[in-house]
Amino acid sequence: MKSQPPRVFIAASALDAVLRAHKAAVGGAKEPCGLMLGHVDGPRVHVDEVRVLDNVHPTPDRAFLLPATGAVAAAREARERGLAVLGVWHGHLRGLARLSESDAAGLASAARGAAARGTDSPYVFLVSGHGAGKSVVVRAFVHLRTRPREVRLDMLLPSKAKSA
Repeated sequence: MKSQPPRVFIAASALDAVLRAHKAAVGGAKEPCGLMLGHVDGPRVHVDEVRVLDNVHPTPDRAFLLPATGAVAAAREARERGLAVLGVWHGHLRGLARLSESDAAGLASAARGAAARGTDSPYVFLVSGHGAGKSVVVRAFVHLRTRPREVRLDMLLPSKAKSA
């Protein structure tokens, strides 16, 4: 991956889907999770939509695992529509919107996998969780220069989603 950090742009509808899924999962026993679909334009990563999937991890209250069949189907549909899988999103129901140790390891593994496939596109993790107060925030992370790094996340308003 290039050494310059990318900027991640998320469509308002995709951000809304993340926040709705996170809110729906609060008080439950499963971290919400899903795939991000969109496109890359140079250093700009555009998350056009989020596909919410079931968390099939054995301890879903503390970790997430996407279902293979759902992830494969979403990736196939994305390709058919000219979109790419940009990364994953998951929510920390009782924690901060930060990478855990296992999240950081997963991000590093995904970045190595993308590099092995010859793609120059960054693999992005979005994490929803608590911010400084009680509000839910969403943060974006990529693996850059041998370590995970938070990158800027900007929301695209509906009227600007196509032109930005």
